[in-house]
Amino acid sequence: MPPERKSGPIEETRTWILPAILGLVLGVLGSVGVIELRPQMLVSPQEPMQKSQPFSTPFRIDNTGYLSFNIAHAFCYIVNIDTGRIHFKNESIHFLEWDNVDLNRNEGGTILPRYLHGLMPQSADIVLVVDYAPFRHFPLGTFRKYFRFKGIYTDNWRWTRTPLAGIEDEVKRKIDSHLMVIKKMPDRAN
Repeated sequence: MPPERKSGPIEETRTWILPAILGLVLGVLGSVGVIELRPQMLVSPQEPMQKSQPFSTPFRIDNTGYLSFNIAHAFCYIVNIDTGRIHFKNESIHFLEWDNVDLNRNEGGTILPRYLHGLMPQSADIVLVVDYAPFRHFPLGTFRKYFRFKGIYTDNWRWTRTPLAGIEDEVKRKIDSHLMVIKKMPDRAN
């Protein structure tokens, strides 16, 4: 008669540990890769073309990411510009030359806000708004970035980057209503 086996807890093999750890590591690396490969842009003021003219300052849009992306639209939203005699508030300006522009890696271009040329403001607060997508006709629509600048006069006029500070919804409403008007218009000549 064969010896009797003792019944006790069966040792579980730990075959699940290696795949779980490997899956976790690959998931983290994939997430970091997706974040790092998303479109990245920088908008910054350049030197003014005329020292006495604040609105002769070009703003440069640069692709600082690894992949190209498409700029669907670019706008300037005027939060507040006060010249003492003339006051602008809550206005949007569409830069048509930036509609559907592809920016490859390390490429850029400038926006020149010529709309107020000749005015010397006492104060200025603007937001440059860029609607973009990874490529033209991206099926999920566009994304939006906001870059706010305030004008400061010391010995000459200078634009400095400032936080949005709660005006994002106001800017979004104005830009979205502007885009709705454009969509209702008949096709414009290119």
